[in-house]
Amino acid sequence: MISTTTGKRGRYVFIFAAILVVCFVLLFLRSRFFAPTEVVSFAQRFHETSSAQISADAKAALRSIIVRENPEEALSSSYFKRLCLEQDVSATHENFTNQYRDVALAYYAMPGGNMFHNKADFNGIRRLMDIFLNEGLCNSNTVFVVGGVNDGQLATDILKTCPSIKFYGFEVQAEVAQSTSKVLAQYSETAKVLNYGMSDKEKDGLTVNGSGEGAGLYVPTKSWYLQGGPVHAKVSSVKLARWVERENIKRVSYLVIDTEGYEPKVIRGMELEKVASQERFPMFQFELGGTWADERHNDDPWSIQATMKHIEDAGYEIFMIGTENWMRVYQEFFSEQYFNHLESGSGYYAAGNALCVHKRFAMPNIRAAIRAIHPVGLSCRGTIYYLK
Repeated sequence: MISTTTGKRGRYVFIFAAILVVCFVLLFLRSRFFAPTEVVSFAQRFHETSSAQISADAKAALRSIIVRENPEEALSSSYFKRLCLEQDVSATHENFTNQYRDVALAYYAMPGGNMFHNKADFNGIRRLMDIFLNEGLCNSNTVFVVGGVNDGQLATDILKTCPSIKFYGFEVQAEVAQSTSKVLAQYSETAKVLNYGMSDKEKDGLTVNGSGEGAGLYVPTKSWYLQGGPVHAKVSSVKLARWVERENIKRVSYLVIDTEGYEPKVIRGMELEKVASQERFPMFQFELGGTWADERHNDDPWSIQATMKHIEDAGYEIFMIGTENWMRVYQEFFSEQYFNHLESGSGYYAAGNALCVHKRFAMPNIRAAIRAIHPVGLSCRGTIYYLK
């Protein structure tokens, strides 16, 4: 009896010791590979720090996290693929959006190159066209509209991949509209380039200022914004909500707005406060940049953040278009305090292009594909997660 009891005790001790060893090994592996201490310590500091202090601290801490020895390896590891994208149940909505904003700002400002510059939309449109192609949407039921088509570089990328779609380009420079129409005819027999501008009002006899990529309907008050002098030409503007009705277009699959400071006017002209317009324009992108801060903005009452709030209120998700991915952001991301002012301008600006995807009316497969290519994470139950 004694030896049997002793043997049982020995086995229990051995099992207990084995369990302890396994626990220590798991803890070691977790600390070594799955929970970088700087991530956890930052998350803890966030919950202990006032919102007034967190912004600078967050950006400094997150830069060090993101650009560790091998950022690509860190961002693609299995640990960072865990994401709590929609909400953090342990935090208020305000805390959640503020923390997510700090994470996104840190990624946006990551040292080593700006992935969200104003030409990144070329990469973005190629990714998007691949998605349309894979989803079998390169057909005549798909409608693309590009406002500010210029010499057709972006339009060419679209039509090279999907030549069978219905394509409309808008260009305020008459000669450029004609030449671009000939260029696009090489890829699509049905592509149309219209010599019109876009705005929130339909007017005739508007003066075109600037030239090339800088041409638009803005009213410059300084000679260096004239970019070689005004083009002595007149053009009419259309309001998109009315234009699609006249053209009997039930759905614009994708809209590009690059209108040199007229972006807020064009968005107002879409009438996104109406459900019918949200259904007609389920996905669109528009350019940010210095035109929101200099005289091309012409003191429009809508700042970038005010515009983003209008878009969010209409039911859209907002993404920044990057060279490699789309980054989900909220209107709080575009607060004036985080971005640059022009010394001679009248406002602030963020570089890049914004993609807007309607939660209800965008095609589910397209929306899912865009969300899947997403580099940024947020705090979820006290830990910061990333998705690559």
